[in-house]
Amino acid sequence: MRGPIFCCWDCNSPQPETIPNSERIEEEQLQNWTPSRFFSVTIGMLLNNRYKVIGKLGYGGNSTIWLCKDQRDQVYVVVKVGTANSRQGPGERRNYRHLKLIKSQHPGAAHIRQLLATISVLHNNNVYGCLHVLLGLDFLHGEAKMVHTDLQDGNIMFPLLTTAPLHAFEQAETRHPSAHKLTPNATIYCLRALQYHHLCDTDLAHPIITDFGQSVFGAPHYTDYRVQPLQFRAPEVNMHIPWDEKIDIWSLVCLLFYMLFDDFLPAETVGGLCAMMGPPPNEVFLRCTARGEVWEVVDEWFERGGMVRGVEGLVGDQMREGREKRELVGFLKRGLRWVPSERASARDLLEDEWLKGV
Repeated sequence: MRGPIFCCWDCNSPQPETIPNSERIEEEQLQNWTPSRFFSVTIGMLLNNRYKVIGKLGYGGNSTIWLCKDQRDQVYVVVKVGTANSRQGPGERRNYRHLKLIKSQHPGAAHIRQLLATISVLHNNNVYGCLHVLLGLDFLHGEAKMVHTDLQDGNIMFPLLTTAPLHAFEQAETRHPSAHKLTPNATIYCLRALQYHHLCDTDLAHPIITDFGQSVFGAPHYTDYRVQPLQFRAPEVNMHIPWDEKIDIWSLVCLLFYMLFDDFLPAETVGGLCAMMGPPPNEVFLRCTARGEVWEVVDEWFERGGMVRGVEGLVGDQMREGREKRELVGFLKRGLRWVPSERASARDLLEDEWLKGV
């Protein structure tokens, strides 16, 4: 951080609601929250003597997200403030540098969010979108040789082609300042939702893949099993089997099912996977480092009758019988395979009959 941080208040402006210290809010409720881990951003402060903080958009286990205004270029920017000494922050900067070095005409490169700048702070020492996400994954896997590892609805975003919601956000913060909590070590704000319900399709660009804090590149297989949201976690990650880019394909198909039917596939446990796809084949079972535990679950599933509902059964009554349903089930099944090498690649799925029909 170069230069001081300023926080300016207008005594005549509306005063925000102050939340009692006894009430835990926002990131305070996270298991890993401490005031020393999360940098205390305050609305109105200048980050890097340039980015004025307007309001809080969100938070997660490794960062808080803020809408800011670039005081030099007078444009809105989103600033992600990482936690202190997080392994995700350096990893994300490394991954963005890697992506920036790739000179490519691949159409999927346009569906990857680019990093504008980095700031170091010292603190106490829908379906149509599926096509564009697949284009982005084809670029990541094929040209960048990178695995995202964290595909979920929160990491696929539609860029705004209008600043109207951002102006409205700024005006709302001026009229009704965000409620916040003051502690001896930090100020914690309630987030303000960005109002987008009135937007039409022409106000949004094609979706882009974001958040590369846990992405990896440079190896054929990986053995860090702390990746992927639980609901979208591939079998090989769950079973501690070395994994590759095919875990992204699994996540994308699970995410698509969730977006279509507002429900999760039963992929969180080995038992749920068995009910969806049948028992794991020998080649998967033999590579598993926790074979005893997995076999107990599979054995229990057999004892309960060993019923395989299948993807067809999971789609069930959500859709009418017909060509569209058959093609969707076929698309999903190409990504839901026990054996990673048998899953379709992003490029394969781009040519699938179901996508040609939507």
